Amino acid sequence: MMEARERNRDKKNEIATAVLKIATKFASELHPDQPHRLVHLSDRLESDLGFDSLSRMEFLRRLEEELGLSLSESILFRTDTLQEFME
Repeated sequence: MMEARERNRDKKNEIATAVLKIATKFASELHPDQPHRLVHLSDRLESDLGFDSLSRMEFLRRLEEELGLSLSESILFRTDTLQEFME
């Protein structure tokens, strides 16, 4: 039982790390004129990271590619923060 919880926690940490890495890289590509900043899971996609609807589509594609997942496009309209992508 404990091993299953540890594996679940490790998987969540792996996903969180990937989400932060992808978001940081993508935000710096979208806004190369702005200073690089530390990205947090609580960051809002639009107001903090500057991800408009097209940027969200690309972010979703990158997440899917990096994590080997297939995510519903509806996630783009139901999420406001990076943390919500993980739920």
